[in-house]
Amino acid sequence: MKRAEQPLSAEEIERIARECGNTRDAAYHLEEEARKRPGDAALLYAAGAVYGLTGRPERAAQLLRKSLRMSPGLAPAHASLGRAYEALGRHKAAVTHCKRAIRIDPRLASSRVAYGNVLLSAGSRAAAVRQFRAAARIEPGSAMAYMGLGDACLANGRPLRAAAFFKKSARLDRDSSASLISLGAALMMAGRPKKSLAAIDRAIAVDRESPGPHLMRATFMSEYGRYDEADASYAAAVAIDPDSGMAWAMRAENHVRAGRAEEGRRCLERAEALRRGHGGGAAPFHKPPSNSAAGGMLDEMIVAARRAVASAEKGARGGGG
Repeated sequence: MKRAEQPLSAEEIERIARECGNTRDAAYHLEEEARKRPGDAALLYAAGAVYGLTGRPERAAQLLRKSLRMSPGLAPAHASLGRAYEALGRHKAAVTHCKRAIRIDPRLASSRVAYGNVLLSAGSRAAAVRQFRAAARIEPGSAMAYMGLGDACLANGRPLRAAAFFKKSARLDRDSSASLISLGAALMMAGRPKKSLAAIDRAIAVDRESPGPHLMRATFMSEYGRYDEADASYAAAVAIDPDSGMAWAMRAENHVRAGRAEEGRRCLERAEALRRGHGGGAAPFHKPPSNSAAGGMLDEMIVAARRAVASAEKGARGGGG
């Protein structure tokens, strides 16, 4: 690997992840390369940014801070650190670094997108839309800018309008499954199940080696009472990423809905063990709801699964209906 003269763009980082098979392998690969070249701030930035995509914001933040100590003017690293801090629930720090990224390079579309996502997570939809539109003006081919506009529409209760933006994002980046996953989610919310499933299946075809599309398909199947098919998709997701606590928690609830409380209990215990350890990060198959950090979202899913399992076990003992 040659030394990068310019930091990798967000699109280039996602391409590396796809070439490695999945984002987790890409993160390990980039971190190993960074160890071999300890003075390469741009490479450390790339490793940290990919860790952010794997649902490991704490590791992402560690590497990104190290990168910025070497090169304080690395605008994309500030933007990625902002995203990591937002996932960790540190909104003020997230805003600080996103603003710093924009001050350093006002023409960097990815920094505008990062700031827009931070604002959207805090519930500031109008301000977020301004940043996403600015990103689209700077870089008309930015798939991430249109993803942001779609997310803003979803947050405003307009799933069909969101779907239009996600379709445009998918056309701009045909090798990424993220837009298709979001399109599937929007169409599901809009009550278009056939089109939703078609988008999700396209996402799996584009990116078979990441857990996200499989988790989205499992969510769809469970929502429509197709529990065995949902479990097969959860199994595919955890085969790719056994450390996805979110996948295990969601799978636990699906087992309970299917009347399999014992299997639900085993999946719940796995999710709880991962949350206590380093592998408890959430697999980012869609954007967390506003004001929900990745760890907090996983905690909420574990609590929901715990209640479902307890209720099923109580009913099995004849203690309630």
